[in-house]
Amino acid sequence: MIGNGKLRLIIGSRPQGHAHVSAFTKYASEVFGIPEELIEVVPGDTETLNYGVGTFGSRSATVVAAAITELAERVASRLSTMGLSLIDAIKSRGIIIEEEVDYKPSIAILAPGAHVAVVDFDLETDGQCN
Repeated sequence: MIGNGKLRLIIGSRPQGHAHVSAFTKYASEVFGIPEELIEVVPGDTETLNYGVGTFGSRSATVVAAAITELAERVASRLSTMGLSLIDAIKSRGIIIEEEVDYKPSIAILAPGAHVAVVDFDLETDGQCN
């Protein structure tokens, strides 16, 4: 939803220590091309959304990011027909735009992960790890 000086994103997953609000705020800032201060990410509940699912580990990162990307495309298209930029729409008190993306992937989606370890060997101590 755009209006009242903010881009408000209500997402369907609930954080469980995954820093959803900060992660999705940063992502939306990049995708929409606006400062993070103009974005409000609100984890959804049954009062604000028709459908929502838990985080399922890394699933939220990929699914919500895909929904934000699709939303950005829809909003840009809609604003272009109105002859407005996103910043103009956000700063305008008289314009409220609501758009809903119901992104449900047809297959199980998980974000890939990697672990990196840096190990130093001290040859002066017969190769003991530090």
